[in-house]
Amino acid sequence: MAKLFEALDKSRALEKWMPDAFKYGACKVQILANAFMENPKIRFVLGNGEMRIFPLNEVPQEVRP
Repeated sequence: MAKLFEALDKSRALEKWMPDAFKYGACKVQILANAFMENPKIRFVLGNGEMRIFPLNEVPQEVRP
């Protein structure tokens, strides 16, 4: 049950930060990083296939995977 509430909290935080995140259904969140990257990024894939990429430091902590 705690895991479900944690997932719900992340979803609500994402929707607050990006209001249209769930407009087309599920939204996938992925970290784009490797040992050689100076500035990791986070990719959001919306339900309609649109991708949005942000530097990690621009994404609120509660939204990060």
